[in-house]
Amino acid sequence: MSLSANISPRTMALSGNPIRLDITSSSPVTYVIRDGEETVFEGSGEEGNFYVFIDEILSAILAPIRYTGQETDIILNTSGNLKEYTINVANTEGEKKVLQHKVILGGISKRAMRHLNQEGSNIFTFKLLNAAGNFFMSTRSETRILTIRETEIRPLLFIAPKTAFTVTVSDGISKEITGLVVGKCYALNLDALRRYFFDSENMLASQFIVSTDEGTAVTIIILPADVAKERYYLEFLNSYGAYECIDVTGKPTLDQDSGEEETYGKYDELVNDYIESRERVRTVDTIHVQTGFKTSKELMFLLDMLSSDDIYLLGYEDREIKVNASADSLAVAKTMNQPQSLPITLRFSDSERHFTQALQGADFDNPRIHTQEFSKEFN
Repeated sequence: MSLSANISPRTMALSGNPIRLDITSSSPVTYVIRDGEETVFEGSGEEGNFYVFIDEILSAILAPIRYTGQETDIILNTSGNLKEYTINVANTEGEKKVLQHKVILGGISKRAMRHLNQEGSNIFTFKLLNAAGNFFMSTRSETRILTIRETEIRPLLFIAPKTAFTVTVSDGISKEITGLVVGKCYALNLDALRRYFFDSENMLASQFIVSTDEGTAVTIIILPADVAKERYYLEFLNSYGAYECIDVTGKPTLDQDSGEEETYGKYDELVNDYIESRERVRTVDTIHVQTGFKTSKELMFLLDMLSSDDIYLLGYEDREIKVNASADSLAVAKTMNQPQSLPITLRFSDSERHFTQALQGADFDNPRIHTQEFSKEFN
């Protein structure tokens, strides 16, 4: 009698990369994957050695957190990005094993996986749980310098490598973040952090040095946005399962892709014959736009946006539109000595059969002049 089972990678894994369950049993075996009290998947196997990849199964229990921008806490919970699950394994001889494991939304490239494997490391020890390095789940940069434009600030997700860390903005001015649970997922709300230093120290911080008891981990630098006549934002789910934002400053052109006309014969009693009629034409809006000049790191960040399966266009007609993005050309100089702009296409996810003018909330208010207070002079 024998039964053994293990999950690889051990302890914690990303849902977008292979997660392998290996089972060895001297008799037929069943395994049950559970998320809390809920059964996610049941499977079975014959005696001997076998394995199954369970990453696609586990992806179903994860849900990314998208913030509204109205959050006031400096540290935000992100319960949907990380789940702890169990696998109950039992064979017909009565032997049982219970495996506990954590899965996190996201994944890294195959090239990065091979590189880390050759180094005898993994993404968690190398980055995500490395208290001495850039542990934030951003694809803007993997180095110790993380630059973000003011218009692109979003909460930064991270897995706590320590129970506390310190954010320093100037000599003698810092904020200690405490009460974290190692291995749990959180988000650092940069807007709230800037507001804290502004209210308490009367300074608008643009540099945040994040350090732990192992030394300086990463420096976050807030850059001013480029001056542009038109500006739109693409908020997208990055490869680590966090929502980030990149701005687009080129002038857009709108195109409409019309589907084929669906015609049919409609009987006209007056002429005792059929006349040609049609259904309302279904169209899909498409926007063609230049990204605006981007640095080499910003272009790599842009590639992550183009591969995302969840992208929102913000700032267009004062509404949020779900889109699919593609690049008209990805020709980028191997060695860049100046910023470069790329043409991209944003195709709206919704097709339309009915068209109305844009609805603006201000157009439906009671019109007043200069003031909300009623007076004989102005209202």
